[in-house]
Amino acid sequence: EVLKRIKEIDPRTEVIVITGHGDMELAIKALNLDATDFINKPIQRNILEQALERARERIELLGSDERKVSVEADGDVAVISFRGSMTSSSEPQLSEGFREAFAMNKERIILRFDPNVSVNGAGISILTQQLLESGKRGCSVTLAGVPENFRKVFRLVGISNLVEIMDG
Repeated sequence: EVLKRIKEIDPRTEVIVITGHGDMELAIKALNLDATDFINKPIQRNILEQALERARERIELLGSDERKVSVEADGDVAVISFRGSMTSSSEPQLSEGFREAFAMNKERIILRFDPNVSVNGAGISILTQQLLESGKRGCSVTLAGVPENFRKVFRLVGISNLVEIMDG
């Protein structure tokens, strides 16, 4: 309820949810309500600092005209780099990024997440849709740089069944 109210007041507000029991269902609910991030208790200082840094970078990105998505060829793969928050407003840029990557006719795409990326429920749906489309095209996708808390969510919602998730 607090998260809903905060987002009603200002949808751009970055909210980090802290859960007491590692409840992934609660974390997904929070992401669906546009929470920026979530942390399990007991809070580890480095995890909190990373979440705060992700929130700071997303706030800076909101004020800039910088693209969230860039695409480049790297040998035999197409690399899509993503920055900021993956939300419903990211769909046009992410879709365009995948179209550009498909046009390169590479057998594999790496979707590289910036260290400060956040993904909400709509972003998870959009990502899943793009991954399914890639599979239909016979193009394998690898996710790289996914923060650990989002790896857990991706496992829970089945994204990790569609792609390989790598460190770095």
